[in-house]
Amino acid sequence: MSQPKALCHFLLDTQTEKVQSDLMKKPYEPHEDEYRRMAAIGTKSWFRRNRPWDIDPHDERFLEDVFAQPWAPNNGHAIELGCGTGPLTRWLAKSVLKTTGVDVSETAIRMARKQSKSLTIDYRVADICTKDVRSFGKFDLCVDGRCFHGITSPKDRRAVLENVRDLLKPNGIFILMSMCAPIERSSLARQYPDQKILRNVIYNPVKRAGAFSGAKKINGQQYLPMRFLGHWKFLLSELQKSGLRPLLVRFNHCLPQEPVSSLNVAAVKMED
Repeated sequence: MSQPKALCHFLLDTQTEKVQSDLMKKPYEPHEDEYRRMAAIGTKSWFRRNRPWDIDPHDERFLEDVFAQPWAPNNGHAIELGCGTGPLTRWLAKSVLKTTGVDVSETAIRMARKQSKSLTIDYRVADICTKDVRSFGKFDLCVDGRCFHGITSPKDRRAVLENVRDLLKPNGIFILMSMCAPIERSSLARQYPDQKILRNVIYNPVKRAGAFSGAKKINGQQYLPMRFLGHWKFLLSELQKSGLRPLLVRFNHCLPQEPVSSLNVAAVKMED
């Protein structure tokens, strides 16, 4: 039985829109441009652009606490998602036997390899929203190196957590370190006046956003979604819905001088 002409046109238009959406660039792809700038001026890590450290002190203390727990994978195989230039991957390499770092930026991976010559670390270029990362093996520990808050699409966030579950061995541990809400909106607006916050997503102004998914035009200016600032309870629910049960949680509430809250979680992969 043939489809009605109007329905055929609808199905064709829907399929065309999906193909076009799949072909569009992700909002996080411009990180490559920033890493190129960092390489050119000699900035060795993402935090060093505006902070005096390579690893956030809150994150480092949380990692130390995780590795002090009886369930911590102290002698296993770890993978960091969104490793950047590798400061956290190198920290992990000193705590586990084998470490892999993954980032979508080719420049970041080149910088990471250069800075890690004294260590045996396997660095890979890959998009953690795709199933490509599943070919890297199985791991006792999977760490989000403050990358997950840069994934703003609900579909992509689900894909990342599905990949995390697939990467982990039974009873494997996932460590999430993420920006979150609540936030000090007035303080954030003073520090970053060009940014916009819509539905828990921070948008940055750009000159050309047409090739990127999720782009918005606000008051005639084009913006890209760059950071997801969901409430910390929502982030915990995302983990639990993905089959990851929190074992250790630390929430750092926002302050006027630090207007965005942060969440650190160590979660275990639950049985299917």
